[in-house]
Amino acid sequence: MVGEVTAKVVGDVAKETAKETAKEVGKYAGKQTVDITKRLDVSAKAIESKAAGVDITKRIKPEKIGIEDTAKEYIADLKAKSVFSETISNSLDVSKLEKRTPEDNAKMREEFDKKKSNLRSEWEKLNNKEWPRYTEPVYNERGIMIRKAGDCLDAHHVQPLELGGKNEASNITPLDLNKHKDIHSKTGSCTKLVEKVVGGQ
Repeated sequence: MVGEVTAKVVGDVAKETAKETAKEVGKYAGKQTVDITKRLDVSAKAIESKAAGVDITKRIKPEKIGIEDTAKEYIADLKAKSVFSETISNSLDVSKLEKRTPEDNAKMREEFDKKKSNLRSEWEKLNNKEWPRYTEPVYNERGIMIRKAGDCLDAHHVQPLELGGKNEASNITPLDLNKHKDIHSKTGSCTKLVEKVVGGQ
């Protein structure tokens, strides 16, 4: 009986491993080499887990690999750009990162625009600090002034709205316009995080 159970476990793991490996090969063909030895090592551990009653289909998620590293890089970049880095947590709970639909995201943006002033006030009370303001005008590439001296710095969502972030004082941090644009640029750390999470769902 034990031999039959073991054989079934090994067979199930082999099928799952082959399926996930095929996905990786298809995803990275021509770009990089898939290390099959790592896959086999994961499978060996999975056999032990499944024998103990753990659903390995929920354990083997190769598409999720790298999200935590990307999140760490994003938080480090954000803290480096923020005026008050000490008000930002040193980590981001990746289990709460989930893509919003464009419609839901638009609603959250609209809500934020309405609550922005109150959120800044709440942030000031929460952190016992004054929300910083621009000390001089900011101009765009065409020489048009887009921020006046005395205007509040931009508010950036630590957990991006696109990834399930909320419009709460604990989820915003002040950034000046240029740094805010940089973090959301095509190569910005926030953009990389969004792409990593969306690509893994």
